[in-house]
Amino acid sequence: MKKTLLKILPFSLLLNLKIVKQYLVSILFLGNKYQCPNCNTGFRKMFKCGQEEAVLEKYQVIGSGIRENCLCPRCYSIDRERLIYLYLSKKTNIFSENIKLLHIAPRQSLRKIFKNSHNISYYQGDKYEEGYHYPKDVIALDITELNYNDNYFDVIICNHVLEHVPNDFQAMKELYRVLKPNGFAILQVPISLKLNETFEIKSNTAEERKQLYGQFDHYRIYAKDFTNRLESCNYKVSLYYPADIEINLDTERFGLNKSEYLIVANK
Repeated sequence: MKKTLLKILPFSLLLNLKIVKQYLVSILFLGNKYQCPNCNTGFRKMFKCGQEEAVLEKYQVIGSGIRENCLCPRCYSIDRERLIYLYLSKKTNIFSENIKLLHIAPRQSLRKIFKNSHNISYYQGDKYEEGYHYPKDVIALDITELNYNDNYFDVIICNHVLEHVPNDFQAMKELYRVLKPNGFAILQVPISLKLNETFEIKSNTAEERKQLYGQFDHYRIYAKDFTNRLESCNYKVSLYYPADIEINLDTERFGLNKSEYLIVANK
């Protein structure tokens, strides 16, 4: 029992200190120039996020690389999570209908929103990696072999996950299998519109993958053919730019990536 407490207490204490620090720092950035829709807070600026890698710049990979005013100082949502929330809140009924939602690799902003939505039966999972801590209600799962029945979920959120999966076609098929007819999955990935075909070659080491794809745990750079890859797994794909979500949606105020569109795959 004592050993268990010693393992849990430092992480719990660290988490509490992080939350307090996050809240205090966010107060310093309060203002009116930017607005986070996820936590409904205004800021004079947001934080920079992303990684600077030559290959990401070379292929102009959307959703990766350095982005200014990307990270919300209060809820830590990033640009693509705000785009997802705006789409869900303005173009769907998931916050009013009773649904089952599977969230893969959840980050805290959307996770908090879904957990607090009483109409949503919320399932969340991630592939456990050594050295990382996961909330107790995030279960360990492998999206190439899901332990759920066919046609189980109304909605799936799989945000920047498929690029981490060696066999992404198997993952797409599994997500399709557990999705209900007429359900939809949001399948965001970092993508290069400079490439016509997804770039992936055999790479055995983390350093090779970092050089090839810009991150050690990525297995490819998706390209214009990503929609075709999804359609080969029987999805019907729709793309939503910010203006498709709402006319004259203020991308700068919401800290959105002007180049990024939402990839919605329907069954």
